[in-house]
This record gives sequence, structure tokens and C-alpha cells, in this order.
Amino acid sequence: MTENYVALSLETHLFFARIMKEHALFLEAGFPCKESEWIERGDSLRKEFENLLMEAVRISSGRVNSPILNSDELVTEFTINAEKRTECLSGVPINTELTEMEKELRAGTGRENNPEIFRIVHRMNERSLRLLNELIDFKEDILREVKAANLFTFNYPLLIEHILREARLYRSTIEQLMSGRPVSYRSLLGTEDFWNRIMMEHALFIRGLLDPSEEALIEMANDFAIDYKKLLERAEKQDCEARESYEVRQRREERQNCAGRQDCAGRQNYTGRQNYAGRQNYAGRQNYAGRQNYAGRQNDAGRQNDIERQNYAAEQDRMERADFTEDSLRETLKYREFKTAGTKGILDCEIASVILPLLADHVLREANHYIRIMKSANRREGR
Repeated sequence: MTENYVALSLETHLFFARIMKEHALFLEAGFPCKESEWIERGDSLRKEFENLLMEAVRISSGRVNSPILNSDELVTEFTINAEKRTECLSGVPINTELTEMEKELRAGTGRENNPEIFRIVHRMNERSLRLLNELIDFKEDILREVKAANLFTFNYPLLIEHILREARLYRSTIEQLMSGRPVSYRSLLGTEDFWNRIMMEHALFIRGLLDPSEEALIEMANDFAIDYKKLLERAEKQDCEARESYEVRQRREERQNCAGRQDCAGRQNYTGRQNYAGRQNYAGRQNYAGRQNYAGRQNDAGRQNDIERQNYAAEQDRMERADFTEDSLRETLKYREFKTAGTKGILDCEIASVILPLLADHVLREANHYIRIMKSANRREGR
């Protein structure tokens, strides 16, 4: 296991276990009263993830890194009020004391040497995987029944697909940690396209859940959806170009290898003719050796040029990706301002919508999470 296994595991649970318990709440609250069995399944999973989060909070103080505590991705200034208001509106109980505890967490070094804590966290990871499998099955069951017109929910089918992807990301992150493979902020940034899609879909949901009278906010949400769609299309184009460039390099190397084999075979045949003829003067051998040396120098120069071209292509790809990350970060910082204003407006009853206050705070925290990942990666890359 990696030396930061405990810190990264706890940080993952502190963020994602809260997200999952809220997913269960949104699903539970979205069913009509007649769907008691579905409501009970959602409520049971909500309680399980709340317990998992409580377990993580109790041992996290002094064991997690400061960036996650300072990012507002775990708790925002609105979270407790949003929880209280959502409990009142939905009738679903929410443990706000847990949120108060999470607000009081303090940072540590991110390194843990206590074997007992290591075992506790490892068992927590195993438990989270079992719960995630249950939650993913639950979401898949809902989506299947909704698409078959056998079940009604006030949640969009795309929203169910959306929260399914987040649950799978949580599961894959824990599986990677438990496998012993290092999970760095650079590898977490590999989910950049994932989070751009999540941000785009947030904008689509907000647009659809605002009252039709909120024309200005609807237009702003739509603009954010368009901007993130453009980022996704740009990323896809860059990936296609990178794959094409790799394929071109592969074909060039294959041609060079083939030419090299042919040249070798030609020299062997030439040597065979020499032996057969039984005569070759010394000057001829010198000329032949000279030609061989010249050809070797040409091959060495060609290989060096190929290496330089490959290095240049790799550097160009890195720079393009860095530019893309900067653009994603700028867009998400703007988006966070929009979500912050929206959450405040919903809590202050200044925005007409069918958005639960906790859902508004939920999507704000996810934007904060994404921003923290991008900033952390930039610091490690020296940008």
C-alpha cells in the first residue's frame, strides 16, 4: 500500500460518502408515496452511507491534508442551513451534528504509521465497496424501471445516470487505493473530462429545475452547459489527434525496421557473392566499409531525429493539456460563483425553482472538489 493510503482513503470517504448519502436522499424524496419499497431501499442506503461518513469523520482529524479542508468541498457556509431546510421540506431526517463535526476537522501531515488505524481504514474501504455495489444496483434498478415506464420519479433519467457515474468513480478510486497502485493528484486529474461532463449536466439540471419565470438564470445555466460541451469536444479532438500522431509514429518505426532488415539482408547477400567470387581487392573492401559507416551514420541521425520529433510531440501534447486544464479551471471558478449565488438565492427564497436547498449545496461542493483537484495538480506540475 502507498504511504498516503490512510489520508487518501479518508479524504475520498469524507467527500464521496456525503455525496452518496445525499444521492440516496434525493432518490428517496423523489418517489411518490405509493412506492414504499423503493423509498425504504433509498432510506436504508442513506443511513448506511451516513454511518460510513461518521466513521470516517471520527478518525480523520489530524490525518488528512489541509487542501481538502480548505476547499469547501466537504462542507460550505450553506450546508447546515440547506440540510435543515431540506429535512423540513422532504421529511427525511438529516444528521446536522455530523456536518458540525466535519467542520471542526484539523489537518495533519497526510502520513500515517499507526498499524491499527491502517487496519481500520482498510476495513472501512472494504465496507464502502459493499455499500457502493448495493447503491449502484439500486440506481441501475431505478433507471431500468423508469426507462421501461414501470416506475415514476421526480428525478430525470439523465440525473440517475449522472449519479451512477459518480458512484462508479468512488468505487474505482477505492479499488485503486486497495490494489496498492499510487493515486496521485495527476492521476486524479485523468478524470478531468469526467468532471467537465458532470459540470455540464449540472447546468442542464439547473436549467430544467428553475421556474420558467427565471429567464435570466435559465439563460446563464444554458451558457454554462454550452461552454462545458465545447470543452468536452475540444478534449475529444485533442485525444483523436494524439492517437493519430501515435499511429503515424508507429508506422514510421515499422517502415524503418523493415528498411533496416532489408539493408541487413542486402549486406549478407553481398558478402555471399564475395565468398563465391573469391576475389575482392583491399580498396574494394575499404569502400564497402565506408559505405557501411556512412549508412550507419545516416541511420543514427534518423533515429535521433525520430526521438526529437517524439519528444517534441509529447511536449506539445503536455502543453495543450495544460492549457486545457487552465481553461477548465477558469470556467469552473466562474461556475462556482453562479452556484454560490444560486444556493444563497434558494435558501433566501429569492429564486423560484423546484430545487431542494441541499441539491443546490451538493452541486456547489462538487464544483469545489473539481477546482481543488485542478489546483493541486497545477501546483505539483509547477504551473
